[in-house]
Amino acid sequence: EVTANPDVAAAHANNAVVYGEWDGPPLINGIPEGYKIIDGDIVVPEDFDGQTAATFVTTLWITGVVPFQFDVNVTMPNAQAMLVAMAWWETVAAVDFVPRNGEGSFIHIKSNTYNNSPVGLTSAFGVGQIINILNWNNTGVMAHELGHSLGFYHEQSRTDRDNYVTINTANICQNCCPDSDDELGPCNHNFDIRTFS
Repeated sequence: EVTANPDVAAAHANNAVVYGEWDGPPLINGIPEGYKIIDGDIVVPEDFDGQTAATFVTTLWITGVVPFQFDVNVTMPNAQAMLVAMAWWETVAAVDFVPRNGEGSFIHIKSNTYNNSPVGLTSAFGVGQIINILNWNNTGVMAHELGHSLGFYHEQSRTDRDNYVTINTANICQNCCPDSDDELGPCNHNFDIRTFS
């Protein structure tokens, strides 16, 4: 059941959607200050060096319970679409998405002009973590961003990737990926091999 602005306790009991406003650090284009995007849709600290995870250690949701709330800018149909993406994960993994009921660690799902998420549980923002969604009509894209929040990086960045696939760099778009000035340029960096530990 999805309700507009339910009582939090009742929402939790009835598995309704909880709405809330982002009250974490200031956002710049939907990204918390001090963070950047790598690989097209992964949010990492600005000092992330691209090769090691020394400053960005993935923390899993140990109990498998992931509290969520929707930003006030998410429409009811879009919230319902995200619930379908959550159900996809719940059917194949030991994870349970539940409406937020005061938890300090949670995902805050926001409508935006792009799709991105941090990887794994992060408490660096002080309050929850943001998943930005553009493609509300694509369950796969929403499930992909949820996967990042559950702790998954991109398979094409694995250190052993070349043992299984060959990246044909001639097919990588050279004018599709925004740079730090929002100018479109090459997307080769989306295929960098990264060492995460």
